[in-house]
Amino acid sequence: MAAVWIVRLVILATAIGGWQLLTADLRWSLLFGRPTEVVSLVREWLVDPTFWADAGVTLAETVTGYALGVAAAIVLIAVIIPFPAVGRFLSPFIAIVNSLPKIALAPVFIVWFGISFQSKTYFIAVAMFFVVFYGVYSGLNNIDRTMVDNLLVMGASGLERVRDVYVPATAGWLISSLRVSVAWALTAAVISEYIASNQGLGHRIALGQQALNPNAVVGGMFVVAVVSLTADRLLTLIDKRFQQWRLS
Repeated sequence: MAAVWIVRLVILATAIGGWQLLTADLRWSLLFGRPTEVVSLVREWLVDPTFWADAGVTLAETVTGYALGVAAAIVLIAVIIPFPAVGRFLSPFIAIVNSLPKIALAPVFIVWFGISFQSKTYFIAVAMFFVVFYGVYSGLNNIDRTMVDNLLVMGASGLERVRDVYVPATAGWLISSLRVSVAWALTAAVISEYIASNQGLGHRIALGQQALNPNAVVGGMFVVAVVSLTADRLLTLIDKRFQQWRLS
């Protein structure tokens, strides 16, 4: 494990060193900024209350939209699973909506709901809804029917089947889907703020672009990447706890 971390650090140091050397040329620094200046700017942000206010807005939008998307996916699955005919009827409509480019929907939500907090959360919910829906739905469809039939033969009630089969099967797939979709949710929040907002990390990146300040743009993306990585690591720990619950 130590060797892996050493290799990772060497690769990271090489990449940053190459970036610094490349941006010694003013033309490249105007495009990508300089690592030393990006670090300096991020350090300034960390002691700036307005930065934490922007970060808090983005996180609040992400968490709210995330929860809304998960809830909508679970509700739809709860309707489809007991009534397969409903699932077959809705299947083409779900596929059509899923095929729409999610980024292109951001301006639509802004037109409908303005640059409000609600427009960001609705867009985030739509952006990650399908990841959770298809992940959990696939998990339920992959349950060994023999296991369910055996419980029926033993006289298990509906509640017992849910507790002993469906919940364990859904939990593992749900956590995996959440891990995949967390980056989508955060990216959706930043994109919607970038397009039209007066606060948030996406707005901060947009201001950097408008001011032709590549350090602010790269610094904002770096902060978003760190937040996304932190969320992914937390969900990975939770996912490992549910690995033994996976049923097939």
